[in-house]
Amino acid sequence: MKSLYKKFFNIVIILELGFTVTTSFSQVSSWHLTGGSEGYFPADIDFYRGDPDTVYTIGLFEIDQYHDTFKLMRSTNQGAQWDSISYLGTDIGAIRVAPNDSKVLFASSISINEESNIVSKSTDGGMSWKVIFSGAIYPAPVIQFDPVNPQTVYAAEGPGYLWRSTDLGVTWSLLDTLPLGYLTDMTISNAADSVLYAGAIGAVFQSTDWGNSWKRLDLGVTINDGVFLAASPNDPNVVYAGLYSTGSPPGGIYKSIDGGKHWSAKNNGLDSTCWLIGAMKINPLNSQELFLGIGTPTIPHEMLYHSTDGGESWNPYGNGLPKQGSVDCISIDPLNKKMCVGVWSVIDSSGIYETDLVTSVTERLLPTGMILHQNYPNPFNPSTVIRYEVSRPVQVSISVLNVLGQRIATLTDEEKYPGSYQLRWDGKNYPSGIFFYQMKTNEFIQTRKMILLK
Repeated sequence: MKSLYKKFFNIVIILELGFTVTTSFSQVSSWHLTGGSEGYFPADIDFYRGDPDTVYTIGLFEIDQYHDTFKLMRSTNQGAQWDSISYLGTDIGAIRVAPNDSKVLFASSISINEESNIVSKSTDGGMSWKVIFSGAIYPAPVIQFDPVNPQTVYAAEGPGYLWRSTDLGVTWSLLDTLPLGYLTDMTISNAADSVLYAGAIGAVFQSTDWGNSWKRLDLGVTINDGVFLAASPNDPNVVYAGLYSTGSPPGGIYKSIDGGKHWSAKNNGLDSTCWLIGAMKINPLNSQELFLGIGTPTIPHEMLYHSTDGGESWNPYGNGLPKQGSVDCISIDPLNKKMCVGVWSVIDSSGIYETDLVTSVTERLLPTGMILHQNYPNPFNPSTVIRYEVSRPVQVSISVLNVLGQRIATLTDEEKYPGSYQLRWDGKNYPSGIFFYQMKTNEFIQTRKMILLK
């Protein structure tokens, strides 16, 4: 049975990289229901970063309005076919795969009394689970890995307790208790992993010290329901907030470019029928591109929207999806160019829908400076993509360095014209550890850190 606190939301954030050449994913085929997922209500989906062929989802099969069968499912072929692996499930929760071990999972699921959540850990790919925390009241569907340190994981316990582990869940520390009653989302900036944003019923909070202390942010509007957040990995000051609303006060998408000091509405193309926000994702290959899932349980309506300009405008993106229900989770695999969404449908089949995506150039803007972006994925095994931008014709050298500062690889050393470029470094011949990559021109030098985990 659906939880008393069931909402049509469950934002999951993935890391994105910025481009100056604006690109967008364009659908080459309509959405299709994946094998083994018909009738399944997914609360969350997560790709394993080390091998995105492996995907996990947590949710339930709804038998009727009074009976559900909870299930955790796994796909080993990029989400095309799903198999049940355990009875751990939920209708509001979260699932996260450890960045360096596909067998280590953390899950937040609804408790037996349907009033709060339990946080569990698996070390055998979801076959068995050990309960870590059990909340008292209110679900708290939040589990996030630190984007820089894959051994650090955050987990929320209802009503507003946040825990942090720096040893992959062996030991935990209780952080400063958030002054709220219902934690709905948390996101971490990839550009500065000390910067965390938390969303709750009626509030947004920010921490600049890894969650040890928090301050409340003012969006300039009244918030009475859930808030969900996405922070740009390139700039911790750029944050998106999705306000869930059933009517009054208004909901919608808001954006801040100054660390939450000021916010502006980004709802061109969205109206009041789009306020039941269920999921929001940033394209990992373009920080200007977003996907928005909404709930329309009472009327036929588009349930998935798409923006290619940082939220300035939105357009429908649901060809082949049901038209009444909700899109409650979105997951993008940038390596295989796959996109999965979790759908609850009133009139059609609930389940996990998938489409193939291709990248197409829609606009070309010349870079305004020399920029070396954070590699993606990071941590990685064994290869990673490095992107950079050049604002004028110049000789560019990009090298990989070890912790001693010694050059171990030269990725490019040639003249480049203005534009955006990408390189791939394969670390298969090197041991796990910290490496650096450096971009040099005759008047510019920048170095970034990356982590190889095998």
